Amino acid sequence: MSKKVLLKPYADENLIVQFCEPLELTKDVNITVPRQFKAYLYIDEKIEAVVKQCADERVFDLLKKDRSYLKKQLRVAFVSTVFPKILWGVGDIQVKNPKLKQAYRVGANGECVFEVVNDRRFIDNFKFGTVITLDDIKKKVLSCMQMVASDAVATLFADTTVSVFEVTAKTEEVSVAIKKQLNEKELIKDMGIEVNTLTAKIFVPEEDMLMIKNAVNSEGDSDEV
Repeated sequence: MSKKVLLKPYADENLIVQFCEPLELTKDVNITVPRQFKAYLYIDEKIEAVVKQCADERVFDLLKKDRSYLKKQLRVAFVSTVFPKILWGVGDIQVKNPKLKQAYRVGANGECVFEVVNDRRFIDNFKFGTVITLDDIKKKVLSCMQMVASDAVATLFADTTVSVFEVTAKTEEVSVAIKKQLNEKELIKDMGIEVNTLTAKIFVPEEDMLMIKNAVNSEGDSDEV
């Protein structure tokens, strides 16, 4: 009698896709798929079944007891359906402000959470059988995120009449624009992911704020003379 084997993912939020080591499929191989995971059963590197949350289920049963799969190579890919947050940020974007007759710089930063919407396409973006981490995803998407965020912020603040003291009024508009534009990018679509949530915080460097405050105060002093 062969020894029972139980396959399950490690509890590590930075591991987005985990592959078990290849093994020969027998009736004694079981699988546990935790909540917020999906599992893909590969037989000879071909997907034969997708398994959602379950506990200690026999793989042979999940493959509809098809005996033709026995003694073939089994690999399981555990895919996390929840991504950790990715931090993003852009700065030194020049704003021309006719309202104050001053130029100033604006920046933005925040958090972005992606989700997998096409598991197979997502897995196919990486070498088969390798662990996919959050860092692997960052390497593929971060430069795109920075470019989109810079363009969105620059566009929304182009020739704006928004005062340097009121830039936070555009926070929601910035976050909506970045999310929309990211989800329209071919790179993001081709990876089988999309932005679930994105937050933004808009800021102006302290030296720019001080410069404009001094300019406003100087104008006020001039008016009094």
